[in-house]
Amino acid sequence: MNFAARRRRRAKDRYIRSTIMYGFADLVRARGGDPIELVRDAGLDPSCLTDGDQFISWRRLAMALELAADRLAMPSFALTWSGTLPSDFPNAGPIMLMAAFSETFEEWFRLGLQYWRLHTDAYSLQLINDPAQPHVIVRYRTDDSEFSPRQVMELSVANCVRLARGGTGIDAELMAVRFRHCAPADVTPHRTLFRCEVEFGAEHDEVLLDRAYLAAQAGGRPRPVRGLVSRYVRRRIGQTPIYDQTIRATVALAIPSVMGTGYCNLDFIANSLGLSPKKMQRLLQQEGTSFSEVLEKVRQDMATRMVGTSNAPIANVAGLLGYSTSPPFTLAFRRWTGTSPREFRKAGRGQ
Repeated sequence: MNFAARRRRRAKDRYIRSTIMYGFADLVRARGGDPIELVRDAGLDPSCLTDGDQFISWRRLAMALELAADRLAMPSFALTWSGTLPSDFPNAGPIMLMAAFSETFEEWFRLGLQYWRLHTDAYSLQLINDPAQPHVIVRYRTDDSEFSPRQVMELSVANCVRLARGGTGIDAELMAVRFRHCAPADVTPHRTLFRCEVEFGAEHDEVLLDRAYLAAQAGGRPRPVRGLVSRYVRRRIGQTPIYDQTIRATVALAIPSVMGTGYCNLDFIANSLGLSPKKMQRLLQQEGTSFSEVLEKVRQDMATRMVGTSNAPIANVAGLLGYSTSPPFTLAFRRWTGTSPREFRKAGRGQ
């Protein structure tokens, strides 16, 4: 297989976590469309609209957005969608939560990058900080230079900008936003959202920020996280067909909100739910279980779905589930299923 063929294959297999779909169905329905039909026509399983613990195809996501923009006659569909998202950005996993443990924007950005590499392999973010320049650049990098669909890139950049403003609490002005795709007929929505010069046909998809922004205060440790986790749990309850209101079920719904961040432990989850660790463990014991058993079951359920329904690298699945390396994840997966992650995927047992 030559280099070009390998590159095409890599691009074809790129994924993103399905939390990105939050709010898509609501916007499509509000504009008179059928979200299930749209995602099906793009080759996505409609379950991605309500199940954020999957991996979905980046290219099929891009197709779904282009179809939505066309069928709903909304050329700026992605920008509109981004603007409807709540301030805690449930479609970005625990990125907003991480701001609560970062003192500055730069610290938060670098911490978020570690998680984002697990959230998607469709693109990476690079912080370019040249001391000779008055600005820093947040650049989107991909190994598929020929693939730059408008809607999905505008969604990515708009979410990044809104996350930065929301996570720091600073409604900062940008210096410029650049896109590789051609300029649309109407750029008013872009200028309204970004409030800066917007360039099209650029060499890179990127955002230019004043260097002083790096030192801007992020959430900081004093910022309460209980509200963020509480909102996350309430959303998952709304998407759960059967919620029995037990402490076991509540803890199981809270765990994915911090999975892969380093904070998925008894003390953090208990405090986030307004309980002391001892009280939460006691309540779980009264239901015949423990935090470690609930965590194990959540990991098992997420692992079998992620491995069985995607081609995401096993190391990335392991990282998202809180394993520092692949070997302990593989051992756990064998314990759960009797086989390795690769054998499970090859046999199609997650389909």
